Amino acid sequence: MTSRIAQLTYAIGDIHGYDDLFERMIDRIQIDAELLGERPRIVLLGDYVDRGPASRQVLKRVRLLQNARWCDVVALMGNHEEALLRFVDEPEFGDTWRDWGGAATLDSYGVVMPYMARSAEIWDEVSRRFAEKIDLAHLEMLRAMPSSFQAGDYLFVHAGVDPDRPLAEQDGATFMYIRGRFLR
Repeated sequence: MTSRIAQLTYAIGDIHGYDDLFERMIDRIQIDAELLGERPRIVLLGDYVDRGPASRQVLKRVRLLQNARWCDVVALMGNHEEALLRFVDEPEFGDTWRDWGGAATLDSYGVVMPYMARSAEIWDEVSRRFAEKIDLAHLEMLRAMPSSFQAGDYLFVHAGVDPDRPLAEQDGATFMYIRGRFLR
């Protein structure tokens, strides 16, 4: 038997700092929902930051959507948000975050990430400057994001689920990082 989601639902994943495209998509969803005469739910599947030029603006738009009256929004955490938070808490994670596109996120907040830096002191300084510049509301929003959302028989996650384990035994790390077993 197929289950139906009770609310008109749109899922969007991997925005990666491209606020112009995100804005266009949200505009289209709003028009579509108005034409259908329904209040939509927008499930954001994570990866709002990194790579693109406007991570800060994307996070601002996510916050605005969470407070919008025309829709309901569920914002899930992706592995790139987890990496951003890890860099704030563990500056030595900077090398990895840089490889994932974190320099674009830092740049959107006016912080330069060194491309050749390897020393702990430099990463401490970059993390400190980022912590000073990032909007506190953005950090709070990121820290509060769940890694999954269920509506009816539908489970929304960033990356996937482990098909070899019961859902009750899976956690955010699986939902944010699994790839191979899920895709196969």
